[in-house]
Amino acid sequence: DLVAMFAKRVLEMVRKMNKTPMIWRPGIGDLLPVSETPDTIFDVYSGMGKHTGDESLYNVTATLTTKNGFQVVRSAGFYLDEFCTADPDGKHYGTYWGYWRGWDLYNKDPVIGEIDVSAGGRPELVIGGQALMWGEHVDATNFMARVWPTSSVLGERLWSAESVNDLDDARPRLHEFRCRMVARGIAAEPIASLQYGEGGPYHVAFCKHDYVPAYTPPTPHWQSN
Repeated sequence: DLVAMFAKRVLEMVRKMNKTPMIWRPGIGDLLPVSETPDTIFDVYSGMGKHTGDESLYNVTATLTTKNGFQVVRSAGFYLDEFCTADPDGKHYGTYWGYWRGWDLYNKDPVIGEIDVSAGGRPELVIGGQALMWGEHVDATNFMARVWPTSSVLGERLWSAESVNDLDDARPRLHEFRCRMVARGIAAEPIASLQYGEGGPYHVAFCKHDYVPAYTPPTPHWQSN
């Protein structure tokens, strides 16, 4: 009850500043009646009643939330502190084998295949996604390196049309973007290749300016035709 009272007062303060409040679901937003959250955006990071970051329950929670008329931002599955995932072959795990966690993000979408219209879900109320970096193992020394370029992969996917989802096409484009950031002084970590043995030593796609003379970066797709 005390937490609910606190949330109500915070929402009132946000509205007085002419801002739109956004709160987690599941979480503090579930402690308030619908009448207290009419204009609230819900950041859906998991399933109702779960606090494990289980993205498999995003569909149920986002469907119910939009059915009730609320806007949704997805963060389920967009946690950048989850460094490695299994290789697409299902046998290898981690970036050593050439599979970079960013490509897992490239296959996700907050709307497509995630909102159950037959159950009353409203896809038009899903307004985007949010990348999150938790700070248990991150400080000023490694924040930029870990946040970029992983979130740039997610950014391209969310800011692009549904048809822009080809990893083979995206890899050289995003590799070049990472190299631009490095050249501008942003310590963005390397983007690993899509397949085992591809890209360079230990499967890392090095930038041309810092790996001389043996490495040739991939040709951007718009220059390959």
